[in-house]
Amino acid sequence: MGSTSQKSLGVNNNLSTFLPSVEQIKINRSDKAEHITNILRCNRWIIILGDPGSAKTSLLRWITRVFAESILNGQERVALEGDDSIPVRIPILIRIGEFAMWLKQYPTKTVIDYIGEHTWDSKRYCHDDNKNVLKELIAHAHNLILLDGLDEITDVREKREIVDLGTSLDYRYHQIIETKPPSILGGNQIIITSRIIGYQLHPLVGTFICHYAFLLMNYNETKEFVKKWLFEVDKSLFKILLNEGINLDRELVKVLSKRRYNVLKALLKNSSELLSNPSLLSLICKFTFQSFDKFNPKFRVEVYDHAVQVALHSWKNHESKIPERVLINFWIAVACYLHLNSPSGLIDEYDIKQLCFSTLKQRGISCDRKTLREYVCKLISIVDFNIGIFAERGLQTFGFLHLSFQDYFVAQSLVNGSPDEVAKRILTITVHPRFHQSLLLAIGWISWEWSSDDYDTFCNLLITLSTQYSIPFGTVLFFDALNDIQRLPSNSVIFIALNTLLDHPHYPSRTTYLITSLLKLHENIIIPWMQTQLKDEKRLSNFCQCLLQNTKEPNDKIQTKQKSMPSAVYQQLWLLHKISESAELIIDQTLRIIMRSTNISDQIFNKDLSLYLLSNNISISHIHPLIISVIIAVCDG
Repeated sequence: MGSTSQKSLGVNNNLSTFLPSVEQIKINRSDKAEHITNILRCNRWIIILGDPGSAKTSLLRWITRVFAESILNGQERVALEGDDSIPVRIPILIRIGEFAMWLKQYPTKTVIDYIGEHTWDSKRYCHDDNKNVLKELIAHAHNLILLDGLDEITDVREKREIVDLGTSLDYRYHQIIETKPPSILGGNQIIITSRIIGYQLHPLVGTFICHYAFLLMNYNETKEFVKKWLFEVDKSLFKILLNEGINLDRELVKVLSKRRYNVLKALLKNSSELLSNPSLLSLICKFTFQSFDKFNPKFRVEVYDHAVQVALHSWKNHESKIPERVLINFWIAVACYLHLNSPSGLIDEYDIKQLCFSTLKQRGISCDRKTLREYVCKLISIVDFNIGIFAERGLQTFGFLHLSFQDYFVAQSLVNGSPDEVAKRILTITVHPRFHQSLLLAIGWISWEWSSDDYDTFCNLLITLSTQYSIPFGTVLFFDALNDIQRLPSNSVIFIALNTLLDHPHYPSRTTYLITSLLKLHENIIIPWMQTQLKDEKRLSNFCQCLLQNTKEPNDKIQTKQKSMPSAVYQQLWLLHKISESAELIIDQTLRIIMRSTNISDQIFNKDLSLYLLSNNISISHIHPLIISVIIAVCDG
């Protein structure tokens, strides 16, 4: 995990935190990973941030299991990784989404009241006889409290209340000096997980709160993940078949496993960050295991769509008279309902039947209530069949098997209609963090499935319809979605998007978003944009301001592995000095400041000269200033 640091310790009233591109919590993108044992040894308050499917929930469940098994075995210390050990504390795992639902029923209660009543997928896992024991253990500071999914709270007021409740829990029940390390027995410990997007609205702040973020898996780690995944599945398959009295040819199984591994290994070599996400990689392993058909996804939306198509294929094999499109619309309706009404991502049997009834009625399946009720029963019955998307999660409680599937179906609800309708619909929800992943998937889907003309029209509307706001929401969303789109729109649309940021009257919006957006594009787009769009002096001046802002040392001194500005950008900027004398002055001053910056390489203009100096171990600081002036003049800058 990469460690993080808080940028601000005050109350966050900045509108920019509603947008995902502003990093209020700065993540140290160091290649050095911090192991979970060391994190638990050193910190009492731990915030773990990660992207969807990065195994946040799996990590907390694993920690809970390891601690629980250690307690059952009578151990006083536990080693999660390696030889380093930490004191055993009683683990209490809580889904914050389910706590929020409970809090709506009991608004005067607190998180301490919830402990003992707490559920997982609506199932209580603590007997009434033991709930007071847990509270006593907290009061005497013997617990590890794991709170999963702070971002699942959609209401800003509720999120603030839950953050305050967590803070009060810390102050009331730590009963130990903050500076005393948790590696020593005594004192409660708290871990909270959240998606990065959504957490920024109301981050937990405090001197002793430490933030960590999941690092993406590298090539060797993904290869090891695939190998272990295939091994464990084969092992489980053998066990199940042996219990049924069925014997398999072990040599044949080995051959098939090797073939599957080679297919996945070839895919890994040509993949991007897509396969560094555990959840997505698990799905891809599953599809490869089920079929040797070529499946080479490049973007998230392809993986989720393929999962849905596989589920629908199972649905067709299952006897049913309900059309496939009705099932999809049902999933869309449930996903939207959960996004808007259920922080826990769960829905009870009564509500799901009502929702199913209204969906079937809207689709014109029948006007007869009795017939509709029969269809409802048939549709709900597929939950028991469990086709891998939506299932019964607890006693008469239902939900998607992963929040990402819920995000996918919400995205499907957004992409129906004309480019104008879809753009306006998307813009109405850009400020809601809960919808951010769905918005990215929706734009990815549009870039994949729509015609080039409709795609260009949509992107143009998304960019231009939001220019009247203090923050260009549509433009920022467009650039955030670049990692999720199949193809870029035309250069003219991208130029409009960059100009929207550069010309924006709100200075913080301009300096915050332009350079980060520019760095997501290839040089063959950036250079033509500079050549054609920076001939206006005001626009050129704005661009230079943004460049200078980007080179400044961050106040918090956090070193981030940000992509560096291509030297071709500086070279092209210098070529614009002939526009006018004032333009030449602006460019000259900008480049002088940039060259003095410690963040910028000494050699950004002439690659041949740079290579010569490097090969001969000649530092620019050791060359006489007059000689440097001659070199600059000869090399045309």
